[in-house]
Amino acid sequence: MNYIGFVMSSFKKYSFQDSKGIELKAKSEELSKAQLTAFTNGNISTERNMFNVAISNMFYSNIAAFITLSEKGNFLAANAVVRMHIDCLLKLFSSFIISPEEDWIKFMLFSDSSQDNKKIKYTNGKKTDINYKFLYQQFEKHTKNKNIEALYKYFCKYVHMTEAQFRQCIAFKAPFKEAEWRACTNINGIQDMFENDVKYSYNAMLQISNEIIAFMKLLKLPEKYRTIYKKFSLIS
Repeated sequence: MNYIGFVMSSFKKYSFQDSKGIELKAKSEELSKAQLTAFTNGNISTERNMFNVAISNMFYSNIAAFITLSEKGNFLAANAVVRMHIDCLLKLFSSFIISPEEDWIKFMLFSDSSQDNKKIKYTNGKKTDINYKFLYQQFEKHTKNKNIEALYKYFCKYVHMTEAQFRQCIAFKAPFKEAEWRACTNINGIQDMFENDVKYSYNAMLQISNEIIAFMKLLKLPEKYRTIYKKFSLIS
């Protein structure tokens, strides 16, 4: 069994009875096809193929974790996975806007994570840092998706201890003028998450998955079509 077959067979053990869960699970199969097409493209380097495998594996893992946690009612932890999924997208996107592509990919694969703020420069010589703020701003500038910044900031609240986590841990109700507090935690995590929040998280996972798949599909095209986003150069 090849790598793709192994990964996809592991997904069969996850079941999500809701029809939307099935839709999200299907995104893993869609990405595997896009990755396989990119792999057969002789115009991309070994490092790029390694990077694609890493991104795809993160993608599969994030979806599996989100579905499993959601099935258990642990929506608080599931929301943290959404942020990880956004990270996956932004790292993939960075490989389309920073050149030389191979050098940047090698940096992401093999460099010390403490060097993530490596300097880059605009064509006019202005310097900036490569960080997530820079990446989601560039993503919105160069794509039709204009809500990545909002999604990133929203789901960051579930990675770092903020009011968003406290709000889900203790549901607040004030039916009249008297405040009624109700604890909503149990051994499985948070199960009394508001319905709109659950839908928002699920739709975010779908949206981010579609974006990752779209960029992976670009890799089957000749290089001149893959470099249309190249706006920044690494400082040597």
